[in-house]
Amino acid sequence: MRRILRQRTDGSKSLRNPRGLFAGMAFAAIGLIMGTALVPQASAQSADFEKKWAELIAAAKKEGTLVLSTGSIPNFNPIHEAFTKKFGIPIQTDGGSGSSRATRILAERNAGRYTVDVGLISVAGTTRRLVPAGALVALPPLLIHPEVTNKANWYQNRHWYVDQKDRNKVFVLGARAESKWRFWYNTKKLTAKDVASIKTPNDILDPKWKGKMAGRAWSDPGRLGGMLDMYFAPDAGPEWIAKYFKEMDVKFTSDTRLEEAWLFRGARPLKWKEGDIQDVLLKYRDKFPIEPVDIPRARGKLEARGSECCIVVFDKAPHPNAAKLFLNWFLTKEVQTMVHMTSPPPAYTSLRTDVPPGNTAPVYRRVAGQKYWFRDFDETYREREREARKFIIANYQGPKETIEVHSGKVVETKRAGRRVTIDYKGQKVTAKLSSSKTKVTVAGKKAKRKNVKVGMTCTFTYPGPNTTAKKVDCK
Repeated sequence: MRRILRQRTDGSKSLRNPRGLFAGMAFAAIGLIMGTALVPQASAQSADFEKKWAELIAAAKKEGTLVLSTGSIPNFNPIHEAFTKKFGIPIQTDGGSGSSRATRILAERNAGRYTVDVGLISVAGTTRRLVPAGALVALPPLLIHPEVTNKANWYQNRHWYVDQKDRNKVFVLGARAESKWRFWYNTKKLTAKDVASIKTPNDILDPKWKGKMAGRAWSDPGRLGGMLDMYFAPDAGPEWIAKYFKEMDVKFTSDTRLEEAWLFRGARPLKWKEGDIQDVLLKYRDKFPIEPVDIPRARGKLEARGSECCIVVFDKAPHPNAAKLFLNWFLTKEVQTMVHMTSPPPAYTSLRTDVPPGNTAPVYRRVAGQKYWFRDFDETYREREREARKFIIANYQGPKETIEVHSGKVVETKRAGRRVTIDYKGQKVTAKLSSSKTKVTVAGKKAKRKNVKVGMTCTFTYPGPNTTAKKVDCK
């Protein structure tokens, strides 16, 4: 084999194989040719997108407006304003829950009126009502922005359509992540050393904690979210629920104020995960001797429930180009970053992986390396959920739901009537009003919760303060 001499930098000489030399030169040449060929191709693609984008903006401006169904998401107002400022297209929005908006939109469509372009509506509102009614269009053909179409920018390198069997009409853009279990303890009755042994859900079922916990009543089949969470968790499950209900002497109540008082005063110094009073406990953490402890979940959970989770485009949209423009713009890194910066802190984090956390609640952020179960994409969940609800109700040993009746003048309403507070015998008591579970009347006539106003005299029929009312009668 022929060899050639190569002069080293130290003056010595070495042999080199000319075939390897020529092969390396050949590969380098090919790489240079391919690289230079890709540059104009990428530039052409970029130019093609910019042309289509400019044409889309021009067409959208001619339509004059965008009708967006968002419900009561006031923290998105700056985003709507940014769209108008950037493209010169005003946005009209509506109010109400996902359920009430779906009802109105479907009623209008049945009457031949097509008034809405884009919707930010929950999984339940879209998959159970809007998709079966044929009210939505498939989104993949509408996505043109390279930041959006590039699936490498999204969680697990994919787009998340919760209705994949129905041609990808509901784009899930954000989800709430739960990576840890949380419990609270009274620091005057228990020490950090006392609770340090609680490292898994099963540890809280140790006999030494018997009689030390309180919890909310679990007799309402419609309000079992926390226990459903435990039922499907690999580090808890049905066995955990049965033991918690039957062996731990947990004191149950439907009055959230009692739950809080028992923990604050130390009568029941330990409290397992409780979403219903989480915000209250955080609020009073500095005033009472209580502390939370977070422990890892064996498997995290992702869920998309509120209107912030999903975006859809309506069939026969009155402003189709504005709808397409908003859809693409809203899913870009720039705008999803804006979503993370809204206030109050968002509970949902974008499924884009290139967006900084911003103001999102730390407890609801995805954790790198954590495995997650995306409940909304589990095709078996709904059937298994029915079995789980029956199991929880059958094993619950606490008191059944009580009903209280409180009357007084309305002193405050929040979130378009979702929370109403009255003065009841000198105390402020609040009821939650559900669009589907609460019957509201004003002056004897059926009304919507947003019709309840400060100054009215209302009667709550409910399990107790801070619970969902069955009836609210006002005059």
